[in-house]
Amino acid sequence: IKAGQKLDELQESSKKSSTALVSLTVDHIMHEPLSTSHTKIAQKSLESLLTILKNAHKIGIKIIVLPLLEQASLKDKPEDFRRMLVALKKIISVGKKYGMKFVIENDLSVSDQKKLVKECNNQIGICYDTGNRTYFGYIPFEEILELGRLIWHIHIKDKNQEG
Repeated sequence: IKAGQKLDELQESSKKSSTALVSLTVDHIMHEPLSTSHTKIAQKSLESLLTILKNAHKIGIKIIVLPLLEQASLKDKPEDFRRMLVALKKIISVGKKYGMKFVIENDLSVSDQKKLVKECNNQIGICYDTGNRTYFGYIPFEEILELGRLIWHIHIKDKNQEG
């Protein structure tokens, strides 16, 4: 949802184009990570996310993509991983009230993705982005087979390791 765009305008545009509003990617968390050690940034980001969830619910969005990339990457950051688990548990609690599912788009290894899902009691899934995974040097075919049912949402694009 673009900043300042009214929800009813978005719904009207969806109706006119016969396009369902199904998922929303919350990009701001890549630059204002929920897992940062800077408490004020993390709290502001969480508050913004909770407002987004409320508005997304109003227009019927059921899948929220949380991109744990760029500054929000958890790769090789055990403390950020721990802080993200705390934030995810809060987010999941709110999302349950709205009937939402959360998926993480990330740069973690398959084993770390499985660990994150398990730590959240299997209440989150994976958003598998073929282009980003290829860019990060992973082999999508192998990972998709290994992640299996943990993949709840897919982004497909053509991207190689050069971008």
